[in-house]
Amino acid sequence: MSADRVPAERVAAELERVLARPEFSQEPGPVERLLAWLGDLLDGTSFGGDVLGQLFQLGLVLLLATLLAWLVVRALRGLGAAGPRDGEALAPAAAAVVERVTSLRRAADQARVAGDLPRALRLNFWALVVGLGRRGDLEYRDAWTNRELLARGAPRGEVRAVLEPLVDELDAKGFGHEPTRGADVDRLEELCDRWLGSAA
Repeated sequence: MSADRVPAERVAAELERVLARPEFSQEPGPVERLLAWLGDLLDGTSFGGDVLGQLFQLGLVLLLATLLAWLVVRALRGLGAAGPRDGEALAPAAAAVVERVTSLRRAADQARVAGDLPRALRLNFWALVVGLGRRGDLEYRDAWTNRELLARGAPRGEVRAVLEPLVDELDAKGFGHEPTRGADVDRLEELCDRWLGSAA
């Protein structure tokens, strides 16, 4: 027998031994079975080549895509809602918000000392809305503009009454239509003290 030839029986036996391993003999999981079923369902031969069959396929695909998107959104919302419930687990997040508010107010003080009153005004406003978000008086997102905070952040009535004129004022001063004065910064600092208390 030549050294470079292996008997067919030996190859067949080795192949059978490899294919008998668990990784090759597992039953398909639910996802694999669902995908196989969808593949069979969407196979063109199931409906024929007519226009009605193609429209049915398209409708089915759109329905399944919508269902999948809905399930993903529900799962993501569930993950967000299933966060820690006890006070100890929430304490680090609360402490981080308090630290952020403190840091923003410190930066506002530094900007004021440096004579940059518009920046001091903006930083104090930012500290105010971050702190109000922490208190639950509005929903706060870093990516939202001041106007979006009013429109999408659902501020409580009393908070909205305070923020609406401030947003108009910040827009006017931020775009250079009106000068920023020390009294403007004083007023915003007082609002931070009044609304945020120890968190400020």
